[in-house]
Amino acid sequence: LFHMLAIACGLEAERIAGYTKSFSYRVGDSFKGKPANHAWNAVKLTGQWQLLDVTWAAGYVNDGHQFVRRFNGQYFLTPPEEFILDHFPEDPQWQLLTEPVKLEQYELMVKFREPYFELGLQVVSNPCAIIEVSREGESVLQ
Repeated sequence: LFHMLAIACGLEAERIAGYTKSFSYRVGDSFKGKPANHAWNAVKLTGQWQLLDVTWAAGYVNDGHQFVRRFNGQYFLTPPEEFILDHFPEDPQWQLLTEPVKLEQYELMVKFREPYFELGLQVVSNPCAIIEVSREGESVLQ
């Protein structure tokens, strides 16, 4: 719908298919060989492509699998470095990153929830969702 509205308004827009770490995603899940599970958009504004997901911006599915209407501006014109944290396009060009992330890297990345973005948090090390530690090893999480 957004794609059609943007075109009707004379904007350049694209529908992007890919994978997201939505409510049903579990750490360790693989997307390889599976069909895309979501679609979002890119729109060209003042000569620059911008990413947006109007579905995720409209609300979220809670732990009881109920849709909660709640506007989330995080998914409008989101910087590509943040968008890739939970949206992986089938076509790497739509990552809009200088160095595209591989699917295997995306699968290992932490699944972030809304408060991560609301609080302006950042990962400073160990961006992987799974950290392996041997009995003799030591790991410090902050």
